[in-house]
Order: sequence, then structure tokens, then C-alpha cells
Amino acid sequence: MSRTLLPKVLFLLACLFTAKLPLARSECLKWREIGGDLEMAELTISSRIIFSSSLTFIRTSLGSYRVGVVRASDYGWERTDVKSLTIASKAILGVNANFFDPDGRPLGLVVSKGVVHQKLHRGGATLTGVFTATKKGIFIVNRQNLANLIPVEAVQAGPRLLSNGAPVEGIHESLALSKRAGICIDRRGRLIFFAVSSRFIGLDIEELQNVLVKPEIGCVDALNLDGGGSAQLYVHPPLRAGEKKSTELYLPGDDLVPVMLALFPAS
Repeated sequence: MSRTLLPKVLFLLACLFTAKLPLARSECLKWREIGGDLEMAELTISSRIIFSSSLTFIRTSLGSYRVGVVRASDYGWERTDVKSLTIASKAILGVNANFFDPDGRPLGLVVSKGVVHQKLHRGGATLTGVFTATKKGIFIVNRQNLANLIPVEAVQAGPRLLSNGAPVEGIHESLALSKRAGICIDRRGRLIFFAVSSRFIGLDIEELQNVLVKPEIGCVDALNLDGGGSAQLYVHPPLRAGEKKSTELYLPGDDLVPVMLALFPAS
């Protein structure tokens, strides 16, 4: 192949990989129980001409679990993968949380067990949302509205994807493809963790927003967590009666992370 033709071929392939179909198609999403108060669902979104993207969702009403923020530094690591941190902290689920700088230091608010390890970041257009667990419940709020809440656990990330059941508009680079991870609260107050499970191609923000408002998911407020190589999720529910082996799922990332959101058995 000539040197003049190669760039044209590569450009054509890139267009085929990323070009959207006129109408995105998705499979019917079905929830299945994987443990007490824990459900899982998977969804394939055929919104590209060649490749599809897949999302995995884990849902809980928090009747049997509590949310915790876990730092790698609590276990002697600067950064690590979510699976290792979940096992070390004796959680049953972990998902990456904060963005971080080139030295691996988390960006934005980090609160664990009522202790503020890092203060709120107030500038920029990315870290616009905070997920927090308080004594009154769980919330996803604009960083400007945190003053009315007293966090027991909290992480800051962004952008916020949904607010009061509607997509947040004006998100910078909303059409950029990326592997993504995040959390949402549905209309019944349940907490949903999600992550892109396809390895080759991800979703853009608009596609993700459209998926999260689907009736069978029903997110009301949603927050994008750090994505790209950081996006990762691990879950290993406790054994149910009669089971010899519990469901285990690991969606690995390419990067090590300093902070994760986790689920622990309620004490």
C-alpha cells in the first residue's frame, strides 16, 4: 500500500468505527438477582456501524449494604486496581471514583467515615458533581449544593449526567467516545453502579444519558466517574443459601486508581 493511500484508509476505518447509526438499537434489559438485595443487568448498545458497546449495571436498595469510600493509601498503596482494593477492604463491590493527577493524587472531595481527606474542588467544568452518603440517605448533587448536607462518605467527580430525571445539557466534549463508569440513584431511591464492559469501544456522554433514563433503568440523578483506563468494577456477592460458588464479575481497567466507592455488608 502506498504511503499516500495509507492515511486515507486509516481515516476511513476510524470513521466506520465511530460513526453512529441513524437510530441506536439496544437489547431489552433484564435484571437478575445475584445476592440478597443485589441485582445485575447487562445491556448492549448497537449505536455504531461496526462495533457495539456493552454496559453492566449493579443495583441495590441498600437494605443489606452500606456505601463506603476506600482509599488505596489506607492499605499502604499509592494506587491499585479496584479488585485488590475491594478484597483488602472486605467490601463486596468496588468501582473507581475520583479523577487523579499525573502523580496519582485524587482530585476533588474525598470523605470517608466522616473524615475529610481532601477538600471540595470548586473550579473547572468537569468535577461538577458530588456523590454523598449522609445519615439521611444518598444524594448526587451539584458541588454548589453540598453545603446543605453533612457527608459521612463522599467523592467528587463529573460531569453530572442527570438531574431530577433529565439529562444535564451543555457538557463539554459530550460526543467523545470513552470507556465510562458511574453511579446513579433511581426513582425508588436505589443505588446503581455501572461500567462499560466492552473492551474495544465505549460510549459518548449523550448515549450514556439516553441509556440511563430508559424506564427499565430509571435513573433520576447520575454522576460520571473517572473513565478511560480508570473505568473498572468488581463485585463478589456473599453466598446465598444452597450456593457453592457466588457470582463474581470483574471489569478490569488499564490504570491503577487511588480511590473507590464500595459496598459493605450493613453492620
